[in-house]
Amino acid sequence: LMADVGDASAATLGSILGILGDPAQTFLAMIGYEGATSLADKLTAARAALIDQITAARMQELDGANIPADIDTLLTRLSAVRAGYLDELAAANLPTDIAALATSQGRMRFSFDYWSDMQEEVVVTGAQTTPGLPSVTIADLPAGATIVRAIAIFKFRMVENTYAGVNKLSAAAVLPIQVKEAGAGAWTTAIDFVDDAFTLADTAREGGDAIIGDNDIASEVDGNDTYSFQWLNAKADSNNLQFNDVQVGLRIWYSV
Repeated sequence: LMADVGDASAATLGSILGILGDPAQTFLAMIGYEGATSLADKLTAARAALIDQITAARMQELDGANIPADIDTLLTRLSAVRAGYLDELAAANLPTDIAALATSQGRMRFSFDYWSDMQEEVVVTGAQTTPGLPSVTIADLPAGATIVRAIAIFKFRMVENTYAGVNKLSAAAVLPIQVKEAGAGAWTTAIDFVDDAFTLADTAREGGDAIIGDNDIASEVDGNDTYSFQWLNAKADSNNLQFNDVQVGLRIWYSV
């Protein structure tokens, strides 16, 4: 810098140092001449803190006598785990494990809907009757299939009130749609109806719907077969409620 200035006199040097300061003295102050806050003091304190962490207990962990024991403990634990897995693969356990896997796979469920032919009309009069409904045939379930749940569905295109006044179902007694295996079995409640259902104004007609039962009927609907349906104790307040273009369905869930 003095050479660049072209003046190496002490006066010029003093002027420059007065402006820039003395770099050498500044560095010395940083590393040891500024008291407790100097860089040297901070490094010394950090080193002391690290040395304090090297306790006898921690040094013992690095003792050559302890390392083999620790390795032996680790190997013992790994051997126990490995032995457990080998036991599971033993010939005595394999059949049980395979059977459990087969059972687990067998829990997968499949669903299917089966429907009856259409019946032109079902008439509910002002007196208790038990009209028949179309039957449903379940076919082509695979061998070994087990029906685990089944429900019934009652579907109609239109319902008509032929009475000259308000009309509706009258549940003087329970009036469920029932199902049974044709030629065997017992009548089983599939769909329940409540009092005053299907309320219609005089001589009114309304679009139909699908009424889905919530009763599990798998105890009766249990495999490939034909199933009969009836509407037990069906009754309206007055003559008549007429359900047009009726179908009955079975929705089943089965496992193989």
